[in-house]
Amino acid sequence: MEIRVYFECLEQAYHYILPFVKEGINQSKIKEIPIKLVRSPKSFKNSEKCAIHSIYSLTTPDFLITICEGSVEVPIILGEFSESVLTEDHELQRAIGGVASVLSGCLYLKISGQKLSLKEHGGKKEFNPLTVGRILDEVFGFKGFIVGTWPTMDKNPYILKRDPNYLSCPAKGLVPLAEKTITLAVKETVDNYADIISSNKTVEETVVRGLLNANEFQNYQKDIRSAMSLADWIQDWRQRKYQKGESRIRLDQDSLVVKINRFSHAADPDRGMLIFSSFVIPVSTVFVRYVVKDDSVKTRKTLIDRFIKQSLSEGLPFDFITNVERFIKNNLTDNTLDLTELLQRITDKWYNNKVLFSIFLFSDGMIIHDRDQRATFRLKWDRKSIFKIDKNKFKESLIRLFDSRRYVRPSSVKKIERELAEDEVTYVVIHQILKPNNFDIMSVRYQGAQGDAAILPEKHKGREQKRMYVDVMAWLPPDNSKQSNELALEESKCSFNKKEIEETIAKLDKIRRERIITEALIETLQRMGENRELRRIVIGVAFGIDTSLTTSWQPAKADFLVRITKRDKWDVAYFGNKLRCAFKYMEGDVRLPQVYEVVSNITTENTSLMKYFNE
Repeated sequence: MEIRVYFECLEQAYHYILPFVKEGINQSKIKEIPIKLVRSPKSFKNSEKCAIHSIYSLTTPDFLITICEGSVEVPIILGEFSESVLTEDHELQRAIGGVASVLSGCLYLKISGQKLSLKEHGGKKEFNPLTVGRILDEVFGFKGFIVGTWPTMDKNPYILKRDPNYLSCPAKGLVPLAEKTITLAVKETVDNYADIISSNKTVEETVVRGLLNANEFQNYQKDIRSAMSLADWIQDWRQRKYQKGESRIRLDQDSLVVKINRFSHAADPDRGMLIFSSFVIPVSTVFVRYVVKDDSVKTRKTLIDRFIKQSLSEGLPFDFITNVERFIKNNLTDNTLDLTELLQRITDKWYNNKVLFSIFLFSDGMIIHDRDQRATFRLKWDRKSIFKIDKNKFKESLIRLFDSRRYVRPSSVKKIERELAEDEVTYVVIHQILKPNNFDIMSVRYQGAQGDAAILPEKHKGREQKRMYVDVMAWLPPDNSKQSNELALEESKCSFNKKEIEETIAKLDKIRRERIITEALIETLQRMGENRELRRIVIGVAFGIDTSLTTSWQPAKADFLVRITKRDKWDVAYFGNKLRCAFKYMEGDVRLPQVYEVVSNITTENTSLMKYFNE
């Protein structure tokens, strides 16, 4: 038997998830079970449909805990860390994980910060995040949707209360419901593993029996029951169409329309809103609505041209859009075009794109119009013909489509010996370089995690303003016991790429040279409770290399560089005398836990979703 923790962020997996997994094993009948930390794959390119593949076909969780024995691997917890501001759209964006858990029969655990924000947000703020759990329980009897609240600082509602040693994690004891859930879920799954494999009981059904005896879970169930019901949520959306402004979800008696604002950024948060609402609301027809953002549109032909151009700019596959464009222009006389046969014929052009896959699976068509709705046309498709699903038995059809309740052999994994992930580079910089050199770490943003320290230099743009993030912000070491007023900004890359490194240095240099951005940085520091005067900014970049690097590249505006060689050694180079006293330790051994990666069992590149067709 073996427990695996698939992860996006090493620090969260190693220092937060892993200790509670170990505690669950210690409380089980077996007591000792090996644990593997496995880098989360972007998708499981596995030749067999199964529960884990079902999860990754819909979402990429922050962590996934599984149990393996013999010829099967079973998901226990699909987990997420959410540091987003509490709004309805943010919560529904994450609801995809709940849907995936219902299908695969595992628990869904969200460790959820509920901080406030100085930035204007578009989503509804008066929303109970437990509404998603209440509706999944009401509709499907699923009690495995669990949200542990990650509290903010006592006198600062804009900043989460973090473990001072591991800033991507809540401190131990801060989120007791999450801690208890991980511990008991692992224990109950280990103790009842044979029954789970041999019976029709899911992990969720098995674990909830044990959780019901925990005080934390009993109180949580009371909170779930006080959240909005499905009927109340539907009524709330129906009332919104009479309010000022566009509603993201429109509900009529027997139809649902969900607005997709963009195809880029995985169509978040709208893809989550579509999947969840389509999954739980009993209507016969679901449409997505997409707006072409061009005020010059006056005719349907122009609308189609701008739609094609905008879709490509937002990242939809070129081959797919080219086929759709040809089909539309060959049928310009029709205001509603049926794409069913085209989608069946060019499945390989869209099935591996999660945005398109989600739209085609969870809706029946698309309404496309300009901002003023002077021109409109529609696309439609037949989900039954494409996916062989029954909308009247949608959950059962999806389970059958994905084979979500099937457990197959464990994914093949291998030890990572040399190459580095970007978050591992940041981990080494923080824990093995800056901290030993007595830097005062203010903020960390790992790839695959989030953070508090968003720099907002475009306040005049309101909701449209862009955020800037830096991987690490740290005050230089004290000078003769006096706090430093010099701030280091550092960015990490998994490997050396001259163009990427130069672009990163230019970004950091822009922060320190452009007054508006520097002032926004100071405001960010003040929001985090740091009021010391900022006198100087130094910038640096870290990267991994596999061999000795020979290059004519000059670091130009960088003040320091960190090189990590073969997951084995690190060293620092600084430029000028100003950092001489900052880096007392200039080289050392890399200390990382043993990490594994998934090995593809098949050789074809695009196979992850194709297995759902032509069967």
